[in-house]
Amino acid sequence: MLKFLRRSQFESPKTFFRVQKFGWHLMGFWLGSDEVTQFQMKILLTNCFVVLIYGIFQGWFIFENRGKLVVVFDAITPFLTQIPTVLRLLVLVWRRKELKYVLDYLKKNFTEARKTREIKVIARANQISSILLAVLVILGYITLIFFFILPVVRDFIRIHTGSEWMHEIPFKAIFPFEYNYFPMYEIVYFFNLYSGYVTMAGVCAGEGMFFGFCAHLAAQFDVISLRLEELIEQEIGSQDRIMKFSREQNDRILNKLTEIVDMHNKAIDCCNIISKALWQNILMHFVCSSLTICICSMMILKANGIDVLIFIFYLGAYVQQIFNYSISGNMLINASTNIQVAAYEFHWYKCDIRVRKTILMIIIRAQQKVQVEVPFFEVSLETFAWIIRLGGSFIALVKTFL
Repeated sequence: MLKFLRRSQFESPKTFFRVQKFGWHLMGFWLGSDEVTQFQMKILLTNCFVVLIYGIFQGWFIFENRGKLVVVFDAITPFLTQIPTVLRLLVLVWRRKELKYVLDYLKKNFTEARKTREIKVIARANQISSILLAVLVILGYITLIFFFILPVVRDFIRIHTGSEWMHEIPFKAIFPFEYNYFPMYEIVYFFNLYSGYVTMAGVCAGEGMFFGFCAHLAAQFDVISLRLEELIEQEIGSQDRIMKFSREQNDRILNKLTEIVDMHNKAIDCCNIISKALWQNILMHFVCSSLTICICSMMILKANGIDVLIFIFYLGAYVQQIFNYSISGNMLINASTNIQVAAYEFHWYKCDIRVRKTILMIIIRAQQKVQVEVPFFEVSLETFAWIIRLGGSFIALVKTFL
């Protein structure tokens, strides 16, 4: 798979958000579409509504069993995945105009890239975001498969040992009707399958969009650094010993620098749009993920038999998800601050005062890291390390009471 991704991503930047588009089409429509029909919107809202309705039944089960801590934790893990995923998806649909503006901006810059070095930077961003999402989706689907297979396996074991069929369902819930008979059990089981499918499609669509935005905006900052390096290389050429640039050279450099500054400003504006549109989603995701990691850590210690596998894969999927968010945010921070290095190495001492002021402005702006701003924390690897330490502390605390 890695060879395929490496080959396909470097052939053309047109593979932009391929996996994410697949997830959005499963939900109803692609967020970057120029036109969204009412039918497509109704499909997406219906999918979200199905999961939210099932969430009510899950919440009912959690409330009814509130005195049984292990049962509640067993039921709350899928609840903390399905409901927040759908809510984050609805936020993306609500903010679709702002997000489409960023998508169009990135697509325009990527499709217009002609230089080999720039295409490689763009392709690498596409490759990284696709691999991060692919690993997350694989872990997520493995967890989902275990959720759906284990209830049936346990019931077959009961029948084989002479016990009664319990009619278990993957996601614990209480319904206002009996379902332990044909065909209601099959209908309810299909309802579970569908809610799980919608959740994974939502993860593919929503989470993948964030990884893609950060990776490709980071690539945009890397392209700016490349253009600064190439600009001075073009002007110096074989005249490395030149002491001062001529008036004509300074004019030419200033015009190209103005274009680079404009490109820098637009990239920063896109990051600000992403922050305003997605901060609620990111905050919701990190809070729910932290809780789920702690709960899964405890359930790994408390669960019996093959049930442990569900929580191991669940824990792996959420750790991967938090890591994807954090590494994507870190890529954006590093790429935006690396511009100051390229600007400082620009041979500004050979330019006139106009060019020097422009270079100084670029350095000052690049010293302020560009990131997706979220209340209380920043999306970076430091936050990821803090959450992992929190999970480890929670495991140690649980062990003391076992």
